[in-house]
Amino acid sequence: MDELHSKAQELQQAALEADKTQEEVSSSAVPQVQLSAAGLNKLISVVNKVVDLFDVSAVPDATEDGLISQELFNVLMMIIDSATEGGFDNIPSLESLTSEKQLPMFIAEVTALVNNQEYKNFLRSPSKEGSAPEGATEEPATEAAPSEQQMRDMFISKLK
Repeated sequence: MDELHSKAQELQQAALEADKTQEEVSSSAVPQVQLSAAGLNKLISVVNKVVDLFDVSAVPDATEDGLISQELFNVLMMIIDSATEGGFDNIPSLESLTSEKQLPMFIAEVTALVNNQEYKNFLRSPSKEGSAPEGATEEPATEAAPSEQQMRDMFISKLK
């Protein structure tokens, strides 16, 4: 009887943890920031460079100013999550995208990541679930990824 009671408590705890996880996912939902169609389309064009590596269809262009679409958000999360999983540096953060002003820097960060050959190789590798492909090292080489300062310098030089 005690064992049954113990199992019931374990199941309740697991259910509470699942609810907590679901709340966390909901709280990290699509950023509620108004962006121009032109800005959204610049981001979409960068994101669409790697959608085929995730086996998803291209994100359609934005036709008007608005929020990040759920489809774009999902692909951005795939990019961010895979970069985190692969241990890459300078991973873009959706939390940093709070206004149109931050959009060019965010786009620059996403661009640097999707243009990184090591990142593309990581996405193409058959084992993305924990074990590294044969002959691969534990930490991916990051020399192709620019530092945060280099990203800022690139961004500033494009504004000139």
